[in-house]
Amino acid sequence: MKKLCITILILVLAIILVGCGSNTVQPPLDLDDQEDWITIQEGEINITETASPLDFIYEADKTTYSERVLLDDSYIYLKQNSIKGHGFYRHYFADNKIIYLGSIDDLFMSSANIVEIDNKLYFYVAVKNADKKPLNMLVSIDLEKNSIAEHCLIEDAVPGMRSFFFNENVISKQDIVVDDVFLTSIIEYDVKNDAFSEKLKCSYNSTTNEGSAIVTVFGDEDKLYALTDEYFGGKGRFRRVINVYDKGYNLTETIALSSDALNYSLSYRTISMMVIGDYVYMNNVSNYAIIGKIVDVKLEIVFEERYLYPAQTQSFNAEEMIFFVRHSLKYHKLNFQTGVLEEINMVIDAEDTEAEYQLVCFFERNGKILMELENAGFLYGGENLYKKYYLEEADFKKTAFDFS
Repeated sequence: MKKLCITILILVLAIILVGCGSNTVQPPLDLDDQEDWITIQEGEINITETASPLDFIYEADKTTYSERVLLDDSYIYLKQNSIKGHGFYRHYFADNKIIYLGSIDDLFMSSANIVEIDNKLYFYVAVKNADKKPLNMLVSIDLEKNSIAEHCLIEDAVPGMRSFFFNENVISKQDIVVDDVFLTSIIEYDVKNDAFSEKLKCSYNSTTNEGSAIVTVFGDEDKLYALTDEYFGGKGRFRRVINVYDKGYNLTETIALSSDALNYSLSYRTISMMVIGDYVYMNNVSNYAIIGKIVDVKLEIVFEERYLYPAQTQSFNAEEMIFFVRHSLKYHKLNFQTGVLEEINMVIDAEDTEAEYQLVCFFERNGKILMELENAGFLYGGENLYKKYYLEEADFKKTAFDFS
């Protein structure tokens, strides 16, 4: 069974507005004591080639585009227009062919967390019913048939559910508020049997300050990680930990947070987490991200940067991982074996040297990169605002990107 969990830790529309709209500045952390846990070095740039953008026509009239996933032969994107509606499309690299996959009625939010299992993509969207009530819906895209299917409506949960891969299936965190009680649980979708079931359940009473609540989750083939708040009654009596569960949802380990990691996690709401081996990535609503390392069953921060996101669509079994920095021209590549974090800066080849070029999205799959750059200084949209590039990651440090 092919298993590839595809992460992007931003929700189109609402979550983007909440996260990217914040201008709050978080003070830098003092990481001097953690230098031995990670080595930061700058990648050596030697330009010998020029990359031209993909042949793609952007419609400037009230139309937005958001890439969903990079595949071996194509990529899928969501096109939204305030007048014409929306649709999912698949753009093939070889012949520049674009296929319309379908749309979801009354869609207003689409999660960028996507799980790929057996040539199908699974992700959540938020839709509105006849009464304009927001609902979560799990949908899938069949990559062989190039079609979309709707699986289930979840009515009571807070909109914005995200999908994660765990134990051959798709899981998500569900949040429900009933008066002064906050309920969180893990919903598992059985791919083979097309069935949903509720797994981990937590309940927090804000009046008595007792119970527990799952903040965010991450899964891989064997383990489920849940950033969890545990309350013990009375003001300030609680702890935040990462609980680790096996395939049977049995608690196997509890990872504590160092004082720096705890301060970071509590300063602004943590919205996403990713765990690969001993390394942990977290991001919050203020768009401050950290990379931490688990040392003696405790999470220690080793690196922080604003607008740092993991490159989407990559296997979490790899020895290294790419993290790109939005609103910049650089990305970082972390080697999990050596602890080396390499910073790689892009070179832009353009006539307009005053333009403000910046990364807006970044995908990696099997050594190939798909990314989109924005000319932030171009005010009126159109073909000069965005450019897409597709190339080998190994060629990145010797390539200048043509934006003219």
